[in-house]
Amino acid sequence: MAGMAIHLAVGEVYAKYNKLGDKKAFLQGVADPDLLSLGGIGNKIKAHYGDAREGATTVKSLFNSKVNLKKYLTANKLDNDYNIGYFLHLLTDYLFFNRFIYKTEFEKGFKFSMLYDDYEKTNKDMKERYGVKDIYTNFGNVSQEGEPTFFTKKELFDFIEKCGKLDLKEIAKIVMAGNQEDIVF
Repeated sequence: MAGMAIHLAVGEVYAKYNKLGDKKAFLQGVADPDLLSLGGIGNKIKAHYGDAREGATTVKSLFNSKVNLKKYLTANKLDNDYNIGYFLHLLTDYLFFNRFIYKTEFEKGFKFSMLYDDYEKTNKDMKERYGVKDIYTNFGNVSQEGEPTFFTKKELFDFIEKCGKLDLKEIAKIVMAGNQEDIVF
C-alpha cells in the first residue's frame, strides 16, 4: 500500500481542488483503511475490501488482490466526505501498485521492506510540499535520508497531483460498470 504520508498528500491535493463540507472527516476517511489494518493481515484485507490472497502467485496478482474498488462501492456510497476520503485511499493504493510502481522486475526479489524505506525517504518532502500532518500514526513522521529506489521524488509528486485531481464519481461509474482495470490513469 502507498505510505500514509502519500495518502495524506493525495488527500490535501484533492481537498484543494474539490469542495468538502468536512475536511476533518475526509482526512479521517483517507487515513482509516491503514489505521483499521494495524491489527494484522486479515484486518488489512477487510479494511481495503481486498480479495483472498490464496490465488496470488505473482507480485502483480498480490497487488491486485489488495484492493477491490467495486466491493467498496457496493457496500458504500460516495455520499459524504468520510466515504469519499476512504474511496480515495483505496483508489490511490490500487493506482500506486498497478499503474505507478509495478515493474516486471518486482517478480524476483521484491520486498515490501524496501518500499517502506522509500516511503521514509519521501515523508519529509510530503510535509514540506503538501503540508501533510500525520496525526494518526507515526508512520508518516518517520524519515530517513537518501533517494528512493523504486521511483524518483518527481515521479511521486506527479502521481500525487494526478491522483488528487481525479474525478472520483466518474471513476466510481467506470468501476461499477465494469472492472477497476478499466480505469484510465
